[in-house]
Amino acid sequence: MSAAHATNYEALEAPFVDRYGQYAHEDWPGKVHDDADIADAKTAEDAWLAANGGGPVAGIDRFGVWASGPQLEVSGHFRTEKIDGRWWLVDPDGHLFFSYGVNVVRLTCGTGVEFRERFFEWLPEKDDPVFGGFHWRAESRPPRGFYADPGRVPYGTYDFGYANARRKYGPDWQAVTIERIVVRMRAWGLNTIGNWSDPEICVLRKLPYTASFATRGPKIEGSDGWLGKMVDPFAPEFAESARLGAENLAKRSGEDPWCLGWFVDNELNWGEDARELGRAILCSPASQPAKAEFRRLMEEKYGDIGSLDAAWGTNYGTWDAFLAADKVPDESRCGADLELMHRAVARKYYATVRDAVKAIAPHILYLGSRIAGRAADSIYEECARFCDVVSVNIYKREPMQELPPAAEDRPILIGEFHFCARDRGLRGGGLVTVRDQDERAGCYRDYVNACIDSPNIVGAHWFQWMDEPLTGRGDGEDFQCGLVDVADAPYPETIEAIRSVAARMYSPFCAPVSNASIKNPSNVSILTPKTKE
Repeated sequence: MSAAHATNYEALEAPFVDRYGQYAHEDWPGKVHDDADIADAKTAEDAWLAANGGGPVAGIDRFGVWASGPQLEVSGHFRTEKIDGRWWLVDPDGHLFFSYGVNVVRLTCGTGVEFRERFFEWLPEKDDPVFGGFHWRAESRPPRGFYADPGRVPYGTYDFGYANARRKYGPDWQAVTIERIVVRMRAWGLNTIGNWSDPEICVLRKLPYTASFATRGPKIEGSDGWLGKMVDPFAPEFAESARLGAENLAKRSGEDPWCLGWFVDNELNWGEDARELGRAILCSPASQPAKAEFRRLMEEKYGDIGSLDAAWGTNYGTWDAFLAADKVPDESRCGADLELMHRAVARKYYATVRDAVKAIAPHILYLGSRIAGRAADSIYEECARFCDVVSVNIYKREPMQELPPAAEDRPILIGEFHFCARDRGLRGGGLVTVRDQDERAGCYRDYVNACIDSPNIVGAHWFQWMDEPLTGRGDGEDFQCGLVDVADAPYPETIEAIRSVAARMYSPFCAPVSNASIKNPSNVSILTPKTKE
């Protein structure tokens, strides 16, 4: 996911960040004004969790899913199965499993503070015995945002999420928050810890989780979009990195029944159309491994360079000249071959990763690469050919992802989605911006209910657990995308929506649940919204 905009912090009256990491110049329900507010919110939620801890789904098994439905084969690991025309995940105990999850399950809310200290009302000294330990140093330069300037790297950061957790839960805040997250997720009806989450939560073996690793290797030099350059899957280093990545990840999760599956990489730069990687490879240097593969494919198709020149309207004359060229010929003549190469990259990528994963962890579901945006049909087709599940990040009002005919009968996992509003202090709206918290909750219901009603979609993972920081993460993103805010207070409207959807998760042929269909069994609010004068 990438920043959709950059907030102009210089236009805000400084200081504008209070001691809790909130916007200082506005008020809203649930805003923290002092430490007593944090204590009150914890007390209110403690009571709510005591009354609602069993969650909205009756009769769940140890993996947090419906145990009263069909009893399928007990395999000891997660798998996919098509039942009566609908794809499902099946948990290790043989129960139908809709992966209802959230990404980045951790309380971190760190933001850059160096070079812009005037934005903040309060920053503790680094030797402060209680709060000083939440100062950090960032060594890498982000691709965009304030700290993309190389003169500002490395830079100091401060984590207001950790500081607020320390205020709320005391000296043992780390252990307490990990346990509380599990209790919350069970109470809300969520059953999957998604990507980039705290490994300490995963190792508790109390909720299924996903794991991931990234591949490495030379990039296709001619490719360069907002997602960066595409890795060259024809390079020997790529296959080696996939093998090593799978081996390392298998040490932690390869035989763990609580591991739902593995993502490999994230939002790769597949390009905007079905020819873009073909173009990029033609513009790459002769030493590019993918360009050598392009030559091989063309020799296989045309036999000699003269036949290719005749078909393309070029005058390369030799295959060495083909490799040395750095321009794209007339696409009305070579377009079909550009598409052939574009597909070849996807096929090599997904096949190589699949082989590495299955050789080392044969029972692990290969969940794909979390395709973002509009990729060509050939990308989805090759992904569907080699992956157990096609993962797609869909930031829209509806989870519409029509797969091409050659890939349409495959299970789909929504790897990321969210809805964000600007009515609770955050300046950034998000990749899908809505009016307020009520609209946010309604959009959540509609989106996930549509996933449940789809015969192909087997899960949906919200991005993310905690709001992004008011002054942005490293690349400047400052979205109100959390299920909890920077003070660790849940958004009650969204949590009620999560619970209402969970209650009908295993009844895909029922009518969608209305906004008022699920009521809290107790009269205790998830948090105590209040606005002080």
